[in-house]
Amino acid sequence: MTRQTKANNSTQPTSLVLRDRSSRLCAEPGALLLDQDGTRRRIPLAAVERIRADDARPSAVEVVLTAPDGVPGTVFRLNCRNSAAVTAFADAVNGALPRREDGAPRRDGAELVEVLPPKRRQPWSPNWWLIGAVTGLVCYVAGFVTLVVRGDVVGAILWVIGISPLIKALVLLSVVVKALYTRWILRRRGITVLAVPYGNGYAFTDAKGTERRVEIDGAARPVSTGPERYEINYDPLRPARTAAVLPVGSWILRTLGVVFVLLPAVALGLYLVPFQLVESLFL
Repeated sequence: MTRQTKANNSTQPTSLVLRDRSSRLCAEPGALLLDQDGTRRRIPLAAVERIRADDARPSAVEVVLTAPDGVPGTVFRLNCRNSAAVTAFADAVNGALPRREDGAPRRDGAELVEVLPPKRRQPWSPNWWLIGAVTGLVCYVAGFVTLVVRGDVVGAILWVIGISPLIKALVLLSVVVKALYTRWILRRRGITVLAVPYGNGYAFTDAKGTERRVEIDGAARPVSTGPERYEINYDPLRPARTAAVLPVGSWILRTLGVVFVLLPAVALGLYLVPFQLVESLFL
């Protein structure tokens, strides 16, 4: 009986690495290691159909897994910035893939993918949030003392009363930025499903048949009644990342709120706190 696959041992990929802002793909002998959206996966080369670059964006790389005839293979995508690195990575990995006979049946490569446990933080790993908070507090106190020593009474008063609105505005801005990032991810690869009542909330079933709870945005409108159902977008690579489909009017109101309320609040906070020190020292 003829073997359907044969490893191409003459060309084993070296430890090539591709990165984007939130993902890392490493080629090692016999497997690919993918760290994406907080999930670490080990993808055996036997589960890979091919590595390809996006025709529309040569700096983007796609890992296409094997699949039975008539079934689309699972695809993992990274948006890199270096098209030359993508080409070198694709050539090295494709050259190391097992040789398969034409027409040989394929199994679902997703079944061979191993989800690895998350990396544990080392005991000596610094707590960057605590370091940032302490550094910010020291800088704030130092700035206030500097204004007092220089005799800038008005600047010192504005420095004190401005810290609260500045922090609130920056927190709200971070929430908006996170929401926009989620929407951007879902626009690229999100899947739309219907969320139905479940207990005291709502739930949807993902493509793998898993039932997941979801919170409905207050601005979302039901697409049907009896029972009410809402359209939800979720990330197939990270199903916990969800967002309700919103009407155009909600987007317009939220955009106006960001432009005319949030951004001016951030600008006012920056004027009341850091600008006072800059003005006192240099202007």
